Amino acid sequence: MKQRFELFHPTTERLDDFLQNNLKPLDAALWDNNLKPLNAALWDNNLKPLNAALWDNNLKPLNAALWNVLRPLLLLSHGQATVQRGFSCNKEVIIDNMHQQTLVAQRRICDFLKINGGVLKVAINKTITNSCCLWTSELSTIFRKRKKPNQLRRPNI
Repeated sequence: MKQRFELFHPTTERLDDFLQNNLKPLDAALWDNNLKPLNAALWDNNLKPLNAALWDNNLKPLNAALWNVLRPLLLLSHGQATVQRGFSCNKEVIIDNMHQQTLVAQRRICDFLKINGGVLKVAINKTITNSCCLWTSELSTIFRKRKKPNQLRRPNI
């Protein structure tokens, strides 16, 4: 099997040349896996996270050295560098027990706000307001259902 990626040798090659030569196949793989540049109208809940798609489709059969270079690059592009007006979805990322769906939802909201030019430029219309009201009532129903079994287990003192 012909390897599409080569090893990085710091003594003979500059890192930017190495990345330029080796990221072209990854860019093509992103387009092949429908991981195109973010567009709010094209969101698909069934797509894998970027690092899983890269590992499964491109880097698994290759050596781990390239993955050790790409993993920090993916972490650097996690979004913390573009925080504006105090809005950051990365402050809560540190929580260990956060569900993956919650983290994905936070990312999507942050990306949606970036696409639309920030928090102040998102139009709050009746559809958004109704959606929030419905979700709030649904969430309170979920919490009530969780609370009932806990009250039955604990005796009142």
